[in-house]
Amino acid sequence: MFRPQVVGVTGRTDLGRAVRVAERVCRLCDREGFEVLVDDSLGIGEYPRVNLKDMGKEVDMIITIGGDGTILRVSRITSEYEVPILGVNLGKFGFLTEVSESGLKEAVSRLARGDFNLEEHRKLRIKIGGSDEGDALNEVTVITSRPAKMIRYRLSIDGFELETTWADGVLVATPTGSTAYSLSAGGPIVEPQVECSIITPLNPFKLEARPMVVSMDRRVEIDVDDPERAEVVVDGQEYMNLDGTVSVTRSPNVARFIRFGSTYFERLKEKFLRWD
Repeated sequence: MFRPQVVGVTGRTDLGRAVRVAERVCRLCDREGFEVLVDDSLGIGEYPRVNLKDMGKEVDMIITIGGDGTILRVSRITSEYEVPILGVNLGKFGFLTEVSESGLKEAVSRLARGDFNLEEHRKLRIKIGGSDEGDALNEVTVITSRPAKMIRYRLSIDGFELETTWADGVLVATPTGSTAYSLSAGGPIVEPQVECSIITPLNPFKLEARPMVVSMDRRVEIDVDDPERAEVVVDGQEYMNLDGTVSVTRSPNVARFIRFGSTYFERLKEKFLRWD
């Protein structure tokens, strides 16, 4: 049974409520006997502070205060350390989060008892022009940098040129990201334990262009005819210049989430499938 000893706490610095909740989390963890490290950007002075990148190698787990965007940011910055994350939801959606503010006390108590499960999610490794650009938990998107102006891209799988398409762009998503941008663009919902990549065109100017699911072991490459008209976006947060071929493969790293018994399909029904 895994019981964390050192807990890192981080959250949205632009949200006063998140800072206040982070302070409460620190106190709860302290009372349960955890050693607490705080993201120095939160400005909480009571506990030892460390920058988020270094936190990844110093702690046994990280509690994030915010929503899915906060989790994506933390997961990307600390990717190489694969630190388990417990997400506390302060937003409206929070599909990746596990607890609400009202459930904090019970959640920290269960952490102290080791009463939780670890859920692994695969990531994608991104290279642009041969340069390693880290991992994506949700998706990597190649998209026009000029609204209402399409780009022409070539899609290759393991070196085989599959198609050339005019579109607003194209994204490659993980199963975790299948319920994010890819879903809104017509892609399928895929269970996180399925090891695949989802290739979803964005507003293609071709009726035959459809989302495609391939093995995560495939190398997906995207070339844009005019790179200056496009950009690369990772997890909807990090914007990069398009300086060559975008190559997407399986990352050696995974994201680990702390769960207290909720299943993927329960969360899916609660957040997405309220049609009755």
